[in-house]
Amino acid sequence: MAHFRGTVQGSRGAVSRLGGKEKGMSANVNGWRAGVRVHAYHLYSQDKDIFTIRITGGSGSGGCYEVGTLSGDEFIPSAETCAAVDKLRGVAK
Repeated sequence: MAHFRGTVQGSRGAVSRLGGKEKGMSANVNGWRAGVRVHAYHLYSQDKDIFTIRITGGSGSGGCYEVGTLSGDEFIPSAETCAAVDKLRGVAK
């Protein structure tokens, strides 16, 4: 039975896909040099949905780092992302 639903709209119209609690669901949206990957799954021990968000190198590169995780209704930024943002802002840690 479906627990997750993903939709995408492109030049050939809209489509949707379903994912269950057992296997979850993943989605990628890429440009040539940058992209985003989201993986959704259900954490049975806490009975909540988890979404991990990653920035990728897009279609032309294999780089990837985690932005953070949405756990239930709480967003938890990754330490790697926080350090990168601090570096861009000129904040030393």
